[in-house]
Amino acid sequence: MTLIRTHALRSIATAALIGLLAPSAAAQSAEIAFVDGRKSKGLIVRADPEVAVIRTGSTESRVPTRHLVSAWTGRRAAAVSPDPFNIYLNGGDRLRGKVEGDGEKLAFQSDAIKGLTVPLYRATAVCLGTFFGQVQTNYRDLFFKQQAGGRDSIIVNRGSKPFSFRAAVQEIRKDALVVRMGDEQRELARDKVYGFTHTAAADAAQPTGVLVRVHLLDGGRITLPLKSITAETIHAGGASIARAQVARLEFVGDHIDHLSAMQPVAFDAVSLFGKAPRWRADGMVFGGPLKLGGRVYQRGIGVQAQARLEYAVGRRWGQLLLVCGIDDAASREGEATFRVIGDGKVLREVKHRRGEEPIVLRLDISGVDRLVLEALPGASYTSDLCDWAEARVFNDVGTLPDAERKQPDDK
Repeated sequence: MTLIRTHALRSIATAALIGLLAPSAAAQSAEIAFVDGRKSKGLIVRADPEVAVIRTGSTESRVPTRHLVSAWTGRRAAAVSPDPFNIYLNGGDRLRGKVEGDGEKLAFQSDAIKGLTVPLYRATAVCLGTFFGQVQTNYRDLFFKQQAGGRDSIIVNRGSKPFSFRAAVQEIRKDALVVRMGDEQRELARDKVYGFTHTAAADAAQPTGVLVRVHLLDGGRITLPLKSITAETIHAGGASIARAQVARLEFVGDHIDHLSAMQPVAFDAVSLFGKAPRWRADGMVFGGPLKLGGRVYQRGIGVQAQARLEYAVGRRWGQLLLVCGIDDAASREGEATFRVIGDGKVLREVKHRRGEEPIVLRLDISGVDRLVLEALPGASYTSDLCDWAEARVFNDVGTLPDAERKQPDDK
């Protein structure tokens, strides 16, 4: 009995010590970005689709959730493994974990996510099998090749040599997949299937309201309708996501959109040195992060002047916010003129040289149907690596009020 009591006391003491050494919520606070371009240090304590409570030091602030753009947790995501994620969804979401069949739905579980189900039609690729060494490489390469081709195909297990054929998955059962090959419907034993890819249909009905895009520490990402955020868990789309496994949150929905997530209706570029490079979403035009004035931006568009991007925004947005400038990767001679045009009218034109402070623009685009971002070369031309960072459109939120503040212990 004495021995048991001694072990119990040691366990309690150890737990207490771990609790003291573990980083507190305040220590994990990081940057929170708002739709009007403001940024502040803080931690989202709790939130729902209407209101978010942000803690900064010993002070709590209440802000409308629709005013939030992103929030960092202070944790850095690990490098993405070359192994396939188990599930890829249209829109760029991807996850690694356990996939089970539920008829025309996919049930997904991992250490980070519990209770997630998604319609089969949203999946662009699903990996069911796992191998090791060169065999895994052979299957993985074919899996990625079929995914890039955007075809309805199935990769089956045939020893060390993968084999694929054209077929569309209609249902996933516990032990078998129901597939259609031409006019014929067949069942394939699940243990014979490494994975499948297909052209995912667009969602019949896009979710409305506030969505949360969760970036996980393992490189995964999922976008779901937000229900609530607590100190330990994010509840969204019927799933529960452990905050300890989250690197970053983005808040999206029908009130905001990033230009880097939109496909331009027209793109024109001119280069003095052969073929002009295309624009790059969420990165510098030649690869690498968007970096202005020593600061790295997660979202935005990279181009090389001279370049013109045109977007059909459809008169549905009230404001445009962006940070423009010459990327830090350019030489010291880099310079360019940045021009924003709405329905043929120049809304703003600014010039920027490398090393200067990036230029923040917030423009009224109410009633604009076609939005153009134009980067014109400066005198150097060869070093005009231009960034449209944090480029986003959003519905008018008015003047963001001073947050309603209270001390955390207040009732």
